[in-house]
Amino acid sequence: MHLDQKLTRERFFKILGYALVLPFIYGWISMLKQNRLLHSKTNTLVLPPDLPEGLSFVEPVIISKKSDGIKIFSARCTHLGCMINHIQDGHLICPCHGSEYLSDGSVIKGPSKEPLHELSYTFDKERGVFIVKLV
Repeated sequence: MHLDQKLTRERFFKILGYALVLPFIYGWISMLKQNRLLHSKTNTLVLPPDLPEGLSFVEPVIISKKSDGIKIFSARCTHLGCMINHIQDGHLICPCHGSEYLSDGSVIKGPSKEPLHELSYTFDKERGVFIVKLV
């Protein structure tokens, strides 16, 4: 901006908008880095062998146990990463924006478009526990 130009209201708010967005972006990036750091420290979860039938929560995972086997999903909604912690009419419900998932992890109502992330696990026969890989 040259010294001979007037600072219009429109230009003022544009500059103010940029000035306010920068700290927000910095905070968002910091939060993402911290979240990644937390997940890298705890990369496994140990679950007991006597998991109940149906859907259950053991933060940070959702367990779907049926007669034909067990599936374990990340409890983070694939929309924006909110922690899913509610079951209604047999559907997993995201508390933030209302995405709904079936017990197989598939999306039945958005805004999420991707299914829940299925996690791999092994059964440790020696200890009698499930070991879930969180990464």
